[in-house]
Amino acid sequence: MLIGNLVKIRAVYKSDLEVLHKTYREPEAIVYLNSRADVSLGMLEKKLETGMEAHKKGEWLVIEDMSGNVVGSISYDGGWKRDFSIEEIYVCEQYKGKGFATDAVKRLCKFLFEEKQASRISAVITEDNTPCIKVFEKSSFSHEGNRRKSFYRNGIYIDEVFMSYLANEYFR
Repeated sequence: MLIGNLVKIRAVYKSDLEVLHKTYREPEAIVYLNSRADVSLGMLEKKLETGMEAHKKGEWLVIEDMSGNVVGSISYDGGWKRDFSIEEIYVCEQYKGKGFATDAVKRLCKFLFEEKQASRISAVITEDNTPCIKVFEKSSFSHEGNRRKSFYRNGIYIDEVFMSYLANEYFR
């Protein structure tokens, strides 16, 4: 278990799936990137049973508050040449804007840099997701650039913002 200032991050259990499914379906539930809001409970059960997709080397984790209430989830991928990425982060509506997502990202980065010896952690966020961009900025990520009109959602193309955090910046 990873413990931050506001959150605890742990493995996903079958008993978490109902809450996570509800969270994934909330309006604005997608805090990060290209994640799907149309995730079924069956898809979550399969993800739990099979772990991350076969080609991935990361983990899908639950975010809890200090009282043990499920706040949301976070996942990461990588390890090849010590390059990791934060793939998604979801936060329940009642926990948004209270620092839980930022604390979860910071605590996961600490784990990846200190325990997994990450040399780099990246994130890709749609440009219209200002709250998420702010979470990563507050977590010491730097803007690398944009990929123009590269993500398609609801009939329009959206730019993606590329951000990263390097080990030499973390250990300064």
